[in-house]
Amino acid sequence: MKKFNKKFLQIACCYLLICLFSSLGITNAYSDESFQLLDQISTNSWSIGLSTSENELFVADGINNNILIFDFYGKTIRNFSLDDDNDCTGHIHGITVSKNRIYVVKENNDCVAIYDLSGKLLEKFGSKGKGMGEFNSPQNIEVFDNRIYVTDNKNKRIQIFDLEGNFLNLFNIQKNGLENGMETPYDLEIYQKQIYVTLPKENKIQVYDLEGNFLYSLNTADDFRDPLGISIRNDRIFVASGDGNQILVLNLKGDLVDKINSDFLDPHQIVLFENKMYVLDTRNFLVKIFSIPEIDDYNKFENESKNFQQYQIYFVIFIPIIIAIFFLIKKFYINQRN
Repeated sequence: MKKFNKKFLQIACCYLLICLFSSLGITNAYSDESFQLLDQISTNSWSIGLSTSENELFVADGINNNILIFDFYGKTIRNFSLDDDNDCTGHIHGITVSKNRIYVVKENNDCVAIYDLSGKLLEKFGSKGKGMGEFNSPQNIEVFDNRIYVTDNKNKRIQIFDLEGNFLNLFNIQKNGLENGMETPYDLEIYQKQIYVTLPKENKIQVYDLEGNFLYSLNTADDFRDPLGISIRNDRIFVASGDGNQILVLNLKGDLVDKINSDFLDPHQIVLFENKMYVLDTRNFLVKIFSIPEIDDYNKFENESKNFQQYQIYFVIFIPIIIAIFFLIKKFYINQRN
């Protein structure tokens, strides 16, 4: 009997040690290892805007009023100054490229200008004010389905225009989805016919339909802060966290799937092309190029994260039980010896 109790005690001890070491061996799915920094491009200036065409990367030089163009490997192709007039000049903020046109937001002059690919001015629209088609510190721009969407920051709304700059519609950015409160939008991304809007001051992302009806806010984590640029692909949301100096990857529910740290200093914009991610690292005067995993890898990371959380629950519940059993067995064994 004593030999049996001693053997049983040894088995229980071994099992307890295995459980403890297993819990230590589990790691979170969030990891920079899934992203590799491939290269970086020097912009030599403070830059905010970033966009792509079919085979080129466009960077807006916000100080010198230039457009810098690179290939997707970071090689300089050309650059040019924008052909401005006195009605719509000033530093460039957001840009987007669509159908051989460059759409540029001039934040400090409250207007949007449209250029050809050589920088020749084709059209301009907007002026300072609160009326329809007027802006107060516009930030970023998106073209979708022959419409132009502009984040009108201090007017706390999104404005919609046709491709020639004629006003079509607007909708207010609601505070917590309520009509009686409004928020300042920074960037937007249109994905699956829904508009995702970043709200840096509220540390939120809100979602609207294409007509501007509020749908929902993403349930982001408590440490989610200062969301700026946003890009979405394969049901994954890539967000530049300015104050956090990192890139966050979320699923469409707002759950954190991955995060990237790379000595960023106030990253502002993100664009995705094929299997690469381009991050405008504003105060480092860089565009950083990363490889990104395929969607199957993301699903793997998300499943690992869920498994990690399940293991945490199991160990919180069962380890105290195992320890209690261990001491009961030990006490029983000592009593048998006495």
